[in-house]
Amino acid sequence: MNFRLTKHLYYSLLLALPLFAATACGSDDPASPATAETPQTPTTGGLTESAQPAAPHWTVQWQGTDERPAWQTPDMTAYECSMMGLVTLCPALMPTASEDDMIAAFVGNECRGVCNLYLYKEDGAEKQECFGFLFLRGNTGDAAVSLKYYSARLKRVFTVNNCFEMIADGDFASNEDLVPAFDEGGPYACAETIGVRLPETVPFTPGDGDELAVMCGSECRGTVASLADGLYRLKVYAHTPDEPLTLAYYSAAQGKVYRTTLPFTLKAARGTTLYLR
Repeated sequence: MNFRLTKHLYYSLLLALPLFAATACGSDDPASPATAETPQTPTTGGLTESAQPAAPHWTVQWQGTDERPAWQTPDMTAYECSMMGLVTLCPALMPTASEDDMIAAFVGNECRGVCNLYLYKEDGAEKQECFGFLFLRGNTGDAAVSLKYYSARLKRVFTVNNCFEMIADGDFASNEDLVPAFDEGGPYACAETIGVRLPETVPFTPGDGDELAVMCGSECRGTVASLADGLYRLKVYAHTPDEPLTLAYYSAAQGKVYRTTLPFTLKAARGTTLYLR
């Protein structure tokens, strides 16, 4: 069965059902950062450099110790209405996704629906797609629905609260993908999509195999490998808005990692463009 065709057919069927307005779940699209073209500061602390023979392959650390939840589909007769829809996993968590993962809907502490994650990758596609078809039960007047995602590989439960309102026999994600920001409901309390530019004075030429990362000490808090219009866009995570962070750049051609020495914070970086210097 062609999953993409099935997905489009699913959306077409949902168009005949009542719609709802999502309140807290947004798209996790790093291609659209909330940053303006305003330099943070001309001040520079200089770059340090160190030999790095192989690519560092920086990744954000999501690993936890959560046991697999015992989420159960509720008794269908205990509630007066239902909702259904498709939930798409956010890009940040797709690399570790598996079909052992689960997505569940909650009202308060009550599980109102649960499904397994479905992974699909078309021939020739670079990335796989990860979806869950969720059917949930509820009552008119219920509080807002929250969504939880359990990653079997990461052993962590991610939560997005107040995702949408319960509508009797309605649907969600009928016109576009619902992409809950599960990555923002994990170990990091703060997240921002920032822009970074390379000044002309950097001692290397950007090329294939290069990586840019935001670091907190030796811990990666965000990374990107592609360059678009001279502006690197990456989502960065921190425990607090004032946690000190630095930039690191791996040059494959030079076999070196270049790091900034002047720290910045997510609070200060909001609405600005940072420079590697």
